[in-house]
Parts: sequence; C-alpha cells; structure tokens
Amino acid sequence: MEEIAGDLESVERKIRSHPCLAALERGRIRREGLKRFAGEQYHIIHSDLRSAAFLVNRFGTSARGGSSCGASGWRRRGRRWRS
Repeated sequence: MEEIAGDLESVERKIRSHPCLAALERGRIRREGLKRFAGEQYHIIHSDLRSAAFLVNRFGTSARGGSSCGASGWRRRGRRWRS
C-alpha cells in the first residue's frame, strides 16, 4: 500500500503543477470551456472502449485473432466487414 501511495503522490504532484490547472485557477480558462472539454473527452473515451470491446468480442485474444493486428490485417478485416 505504501508503494501505491508513493506512486499516487507523484501523480498528484504532477497534476497539481500542470499549467492548465494554474491557468484555470487564475481565471484564464473558463469553467464552462473546461466542462465542455471534459464532456467531449468522456464521450471519446467511452466510444474507444466500446470499439475495443467490439474487437475483443469479434476476434478474441487467441493467437490467430491477434496475429493480424498490424495495419494490413486491419485493412483486410475492414474490406471483409464492408462486403
């Protein structure tokens, strides 16, 4: 637990010293803009997670499913999906 707490302390320190947080505290970034950005990020991340779940469900984690995960593999699969 102490190791995790130490890791989190480092992360918290980085977050607290981030330039965007300082700009927000100084009023250089409006809260409404920050809320909109957070909402957009939420939807993007949610969509990415759904896409990843779809791919895992479709192809699984077997060696065969993971063997063609390179760009050419995705292109072949894309052509097959469009058919």
